[in-house]
Amino acid sequence: MNVAPGLCHCGCGEKTRISKHTNKKRGTEKEKPMRFINGHNGRLTFGPIFLVDKDGCWIWQGYSSDGRKSEGTFYGKLKRKGRTFWAHRYFYEQVKGPIPEGFHVHHKCRKTLCVNPNHLEAMEPRENYQASRDYVEDGKQAMKDIRRMAGTGDRSESTR
Repeated sequence: MNVAPGLCHCGCGEKTRISKHTNKKRGTEKEKPMRFINGHNGRLTFGPIFLVDKDGCWIWQGYSSDGRKSEGTFYGKLKRKGRTFWAHRYFYEQVKGPIPEGFHVHHKCRKTLCVNPNHLEAMEPRENYQASRDYVEDGKQAMKDIRRMAGTGDRSESTR
């Protein structure tokens, strides 16, 4: 997994420009996207802030809400100019603008460490809660279907 080509490797999610020259010292290649936007290379101190998975999710690689580095089902945290932000909210605001007062940012992909703004949606708390409940109910129904098929010996709909 790598940072998506054409996006700044500092983790800001902004698009980089195409290099006009090859410069081995700077790591640029003519007519290829640059790794950083001017001035952003100083922001990166320990490696990519997110990695892109097979689903297009930008999986946060920094610290998470439990204080550890990108583990489990927690939310990413980052610091900018002395302030701490939830990573998914920060990326959403950088690309889509301010989050309306009192709104939550919902992960349409269901991965809480994803910071891809295209996978995030601002919604009222009750809508976010309902979307989460629907997801859990869908999972419960899928398990019932699997158990039913296992009990009858019918594996025609099984993913095995």
